[in-house]
Amino acid sequence: MRKRTFKFGMLALVALALTYCQREDASEAPQQDPVPAVDPQAVVSLNEAKSLFEASENQKRTANSVSRRKYPFIELETDWRYFVQTQTLVGDAYSKIPVTIVGSDLSAEILFLKKDGITEQTLFVTKVDSLTSDNRIVNADFYLFTPKGEFISAYRMKEGVITHELVPKYKGRYRLVVDTEVAQTSRVPKARTRDNLFRIACDCGTESNSEGDCGCAQVSGGGYSTILLDEVTLYGKRKKRLNNPFDPYPNYNDYEFTDPYYDEDFYRGGRYRGGECTNCGGGGGSNVGAGMAKEEQKKKEEKKQDKREDTIKDSLTNPCVKALLAQAPNLNNDIARIMNNTFGNNDKFNITVRNKSFAKDSEHKGDVAYTKSNGSIDNYNNHTLNCDIYLNDDIISSASQEYILATIYHEVIHSFLIYELQTLGEKAFNQKYPSVYSKEFFVGNKSKKKMYVLIDKQQHNKFSNFIESLAQSIMSLPGTQISLETARAMAKVGVVENESLSEGENYLNNQQKLGKSGMTCTPKIR
Repeated sequence: MRKRTFKFGMLALVALALTYCQREDASEAPQQDPVPAVDPQAVVSLNEAKSLFEASENQKRTANSVSRRKYPFIELETDWRYFVQTQTLVGDAYSKIPVTIVGSDLSAEILFLKKDGITEQTLFVTKVDSLTSDNRIVNADFYLFTPKGEFISAYRMKEGVITHELVPKYKGRYRLVVDTEVAQTSRVPKARTRDNLFRIACDCGTESNSEGDCGCAQVSGGGYSTILLDEVTLYGKRKKRLNNPFDPYPNYNDYEFTDPYYDEDFYRGGRYRGGECTNCGGGGGSNVGAGMAKEEQKKKEEKKQDKREDTIKDSLTNPCVKALLAQAPNLNNDIARIMNNTFGNNDKFNITVRNKSFAKDSEHKGDVAYTKSNGSIDNYNNHTLNCDIYLNDDIISSASQEYILATIYHEVIHSFLIYELQTLGEKAFNQKYPSVYSKEFFVGNKSKKKMYVLIDKQQHNKFSNFIESLAQSIMSLPGTQISLETARAMAKVGVVENESLSEGENYLNNQQKLGKSGMTCTPKIR
């Protein structure tokens, strides 16, 4: 499975940090950024967030009550009056709530993101090194944890730009912990309070892992050593344009709760004890955190894709098509990539390719191929698409190999859309795929058959990336010498509306179908 380049993923974080800024010629007075309107269907609701948060906290309290760990799981507290639904400037919706960590005076945020109907919450901590006079971040470290405090990732900002990922020097499990001995000291200098309370410790226990993924336990002898982080360069230095000053830095909101019992000698973030939150609107730091969380979702998905076992089974008797599949060993990965990029689909699939004559098949006679599809769902709600592709021997025996390969791709698309319609129902299907249309037409026995098309006249660019990807896949067939124009024509015919096809495209495709162009099968199958 082709992985995305990590550098490009990080550019999204850089964009979040930079595009959030306002220009320096704006007013010098600190401004509260407006909270943008968000689609209620795409963002986590207050009730959903509250239920998830409270369930997590109850689970941790129960675990801590019976645990003998030196450092129990961190526990969080908040005030739901300050719950906010917002979005990043690239349009990713998320919700957030300011929290404090029980036993310390560290303030942070819980971010709630929704993907494919599943809500995840992450703990986001900003450790600021320097701010401008109007409370904008210049240099800082950003940390992402699970609600239990388990370390996920960290990034460093220098001069308002995400420049480095902070990677553990030793492999292992790390967790944010509260040093209760320091936290219970009533008067600790502020500079020391932050450093001492903010501690990420090795959580591998006393026994090192035999697979070598708990190196921090070996280094510390099984103790709770503090994490050691190495800088990994992600991006260059902040550049100054000619005759133009630097863009200003991202805003920083330090959540401050007014409280008559608040101890000013503790870290100024404060813990909520019933007072009012004086600075709880759209903070720039949380946008960076949401970008980090989105990046982690992508990493998880890529790992999941790498582990998936898509299969394309050869049940062919046609030696030419058998040889064709053997020449395309990465066909399963390529199909998965195109399906994901086109429809956002990550379902596992099992494809079986067969061939037979359609001469006595009144329903499909004259067709190049047809597909039977069904699906299954496991206990973890993972979907698997199963499809049997039948190729018409009467046509493919003389067609080019490029044409046969394009036909297999097309049939997978049709199979997927058929399964989606069966699973979702017509109304939900039309809502999910507004630019996919089904047309009914009569076949030889007067019965009706549905065909799916992806593009209409008004939205002819909607699936241009799909067409281009499929054309490139066809051209990757070893030995082919067809032009990009021909590959694009074959990619389009069969899955787009006929009205959007030119005479030239139909001609190029037909030449491949008749075997007058491209790599034909040798010997011919009679």
